[in-house]
Amino acid sequence: MRRTGALACAAVLAAGCAHAPPAPLAPVPIAEARQALARIDREADARVGLRAVGRLRLVTPEGDGRVREIILAQRPDRLRLESHGPLGQAVGLLVTADGEYSFFDGQRLESGAVHDDLLARRLGLELRPDEAVELLLAAPPIPGIARAAFRRDSDTVVDGDGWRVVYDALGDLALLETLEADGSVRWRARYAGWRDEPGGRFPRELELEFPATQVRAELALSRVELNPELRPGQFRAPGARP
Repeated sequence: MRRTGALACAAVLAAGCAHAPPAPLAPVPIAEARQALARIDREADARVGLRAVGRLRLVTPEGDGRVREIILAQRPDRLRLESHGPLGQAVGLLVTADGEYSFFDGQRLESGAVHDDLLARRLGLELRPDEAVELLLAAPPIPGIARAAFRRDSDTVVDGDGWRVVYDALGDLALLETLEADGSVRWRARYAGWRDEPGGRFPRELELEFPATQVRAELALSRVELNPELRPGQFRAPGARP
């Protein structure tokens, strides 16, 4: 039996399949976790608007695209996503405000009333415009009450009804998952590169993942301005009806 076990271990090592055991999960007092989430919520509430520039990578089953992205976001649902190609040419524009949207795909401009699957149909992102604004502000609402919390390495994992949150050793939001009724992930948002910016802490890296459609958006920001003064006209496309 001992020889059989040794041979099995040797076979695993030879195949390169040996892995260190996962770090054990240590329970965290639920009151401590709820207090940390409340602080994350308070800091998020202070972020009402964003002007940012960065690089966006969009991965879909059909391919992989990269653009320079200019972002304006303002609560509750004002959004401007302006995409530029490698030569600086405009290759896409989506704006939403006050229940109306405009979309330019590089050739044609369309406008109309906002609907819940607008971003899914135009960009492949399974989010309502107001959800997208909250995620871009690193302020996704955490619904319901935390039920359990565990420490994993330096991160804390908090589970609720239909959601999971991870925050890091500094208390910054690292991950939020929203779950379907069957427990599968509806969407997953990861945040990294938190910095102290004028107006508060903010992450320079955001990744959104939609497992059901195999779509992933990776955003790396080079310029960030929190709570800037944004004019209503900035949320209208050129040529769109006022």
